Amino acid sequence: MCRICRNEYDSNTTSLDCSDCPLITSIPILPNLTYLNCGNCPLITSIPILPNLTGLYCYKCPLLTSIPSLPNLYDLYFFECPLLTSIPSLPNLTKLNCSQCPRLASIPFLPKLIHLNCSYCPLIKSIPFLPHLSVLYCSECPISSIPSFPNLSELYCPNCPVLTNISLPNLNILYCYRCPLLISISAPMLTTLDCSNSSILTSISEIDRSRISIGSHYNTSGCKWLYNDDERIEKLTLIQRRIRQVVKYYRFVRFIKSREFNEWFYAPEGIGGKMNKVILEKFVSTLKNKLH
Repeated sequence: MCRICRNEYDSNTTSLDCSDCPLITSIPILPNLTYLNCGNCPLITSIPILPNLTGLYCYKCPLLTSIPSLPNLYDLYFFECPLLTSIPSLPNLTKLNCSQCPRLASIPFLPKLIHLNCSYCPLIKSIPFLPHLSVLYCSECPISSIPSFPNLSELYCPNCPVLTNISLPNLNILYCYRCPLLISISAPMLTTLDCSNSSILTSISEIDRSRISIGSHYNTSGCKWLYNDDERIEKLTLIQRRIRQVVKYYRFVRFIKSREFNEWFYAPEGIGGKMNKVILEKFVSTLKNKLH
């Protein structure tokens, strides 16, 4: 049993830890609460509005469906919450961990955010420009590009299936291994790099080697197109062009099979509708001729 179960709190409570409690179903409204940890509480479905809350840890809550707007919140951790679909406006948030939330589709603009972990969120396809972001984890997210964050120093984006390029002027640490469509990296301030097994990577910007200390991690294994070989680069360019063509083709096929396209195309005044009308008229005319 936790403090809530034992009723060990009052209106003056500022810190409350009820994590790992299998019994509680709700959090009381405590106007002076600044810290709340209700992680791994399987029956909690919502968080009340707590106007002075600065730290909220509600990870591994399988029934939690939403986070309220909390104007003074600095830290928010709600990873492994399968029913959460959105993040509210949080103007003072500096740290956010929303990893492994399969229904979360977007990250809002958070003007003071410094640290973001949105790894393993299969619906997040883009990240907004966050001017103060310093550390970003976005492993296995279907994002095609990383915004040019001016203050980003650490980026962990392995296994991003559609990421094509990285260009970050002040990046120090980069882990982008196993990114199958990654073509180029421009990050001259790197001290640590692992881009291994990014099989069509062709370009890494000049790096100041004096910044790479002995023992630093620098791994480009499995990037067979990185070396200066004009014939191989030409072949790779053709492969990359072919990949783009295939992707466009499958997008087109998927579009023409969609309900929206068919409703438009085969409408009475649409191209398909008019063609079908002509074909039907010819068929009826041929049938009449054969009967006579």
